[in-house]
Amino acid sequence: MNKIAILGISIVILLAGALQVALSSADGQADEWPTFMHDWRRTSITSASLPDELTLLWKYEIQGASIPSSPAVARGKVYFSARENYGKGENERLWVYALDVESGGLVWKRETDGGALFLSPSPTVVNGRVYVGSWDNYIYALNAENGGLIWRFYMEPPYPTINGVDGAPIVVDGRVYVGSWNGYMYCLNADDGSLIWRAKVPGHIIGSPSLANDLIYFGTGAGGENTTGEVYALNTNDGSEIWKFHVGDEISASPVIVDNVVHIGGGWMGFLSGDGIYALNAENGQLIWYYDSQNKPVSSTLVMADKVFFTSRGSLYALNANNGALVWSVELGGGTHGSPTGVDGKVVVGGGDGLYVIDASTGAILQHLKTYHFVWSTPAIAYGKVYFGSLDGTFYAYGSKGQAGTNITELLKWPLVIVCIVGVLGAIVALARRRSAPREFEAPASAPGEPLAIGVLNSKQYLC
Repeated sequence: MNKIAILGISIVILLAGALQVALSSADGQADEWPTFMHDWRRTSITSASLPDELTLLWKYEIQGASIPSSPAVARGKVYFSARENYGKGENERLWVYALDVESGGLVWKRETDGGALFLSPSPTVVNGRVYVGSWDNYIYALNAENGGLIWRFYMEPPYPTINGVDGAPIVVDGRVYVGSWNGYMYCLNADDGSLIWRAKVPGHIIGSPSLANDLIYFGTGAGGENTTGEVYALNTNDGSEIWKFHVGDEISASPVIVDNVVHIGGGWMGFLSGDGIYALNAENGQLIWYYDSQNKPVSSTLVMADKVFFTSRGSLYALNANNGALVWSVELGGGTHGSPTGVDGKVVVGGGDGLYVIDASTGAILQHLKTYHFVWSTPAIAYGKVYFGSLDGTFYAYGSKGQAGTNITELLKWPLVIVCIVGVLGAIVALARRRSAPREFEAPASAPGEPLAIGVLNSKQYLC
């Protein structure tokens, strides 16, 4: 085999590797949904777009199960937890699922060691790992590709019957922040699950924490006879308390931080004074405004288009973000516990019989996707699709017609392949011409350490 052929094959191998890196990079840069409510501030807003009309692409059914948890979407997979043997008390079990985003096919599933009862933890996916809690008082770190156990951390329970982790963890800068029903906020090493610090607060922590300004924000329910809660801000370095704000009812919602304001709903079961939406100064916890939901429980919020959106007992509400005044409300066909998601000036939210797409300005219902069962799952939007679960054990993916199999990696794959092939052929031709040219016209050899001057192999130019 001559030198030109050997060099040509080597170039093909190098460009194939570059192509793989480019495709992997393109996939990683796609707008994904790695945790509950999209990001660490729990904004529930994505820069992705959705088609004007959503169509069912696929669904995955789990017999005898319920899916109240909210999904995470990363690296071509959608992750969620499901309560199997739903309604059978101690026989309920919590499973973590990973499905292919394009086909809905099962990639893997894993059972946790304990039951499920009413917990429905949402996973967080970071750096190839799935972090998720369970009713068995453990927080798990699983391999995102195959569900294999990497580590788990035990959180000692304070109550005989109310245990476990319900919220989605935060994973940032090599640390995992997660709250438990035992009343502790934990900070763990993301690599091995070792404890860095923990902070005890009265009562229990139900919702997912939020992170901004080097502070961890979360709400609590006191439990027992005292059913009032608090909003806390802790220092991320050591868990020390920066401020707290008293709320009249227990808090199951997650804080949403936008423009240095903490928006949080007070009220888990309702029927108590203090239920409603609070807007607090993120630096000191001072009250900016309060909306009274009239003793009704409220969801986590969505802050978008100068409005604050939330659900309460079967309706979606829109408040003025500056003063908390009611702008409009719309019924969602029955009870809902899910939180709204924002995209393209629209609100996407679950209702009593399916998913709704609502105009954020007017409250007009643009589309109603009927599942005929409660949708408590907060929708995740990624790759131009909407993913959510239903209480009947069915998981759905909606998008545009003919969209399946057209994520950003697929769209970029063939142009990149063509560019790389052209690059290989051009390099071979250039080398052949150089070999056949008279020696007196050959370019001088590059000095040690200087790059070979073949412009067609410029990876930055050709992205391969």
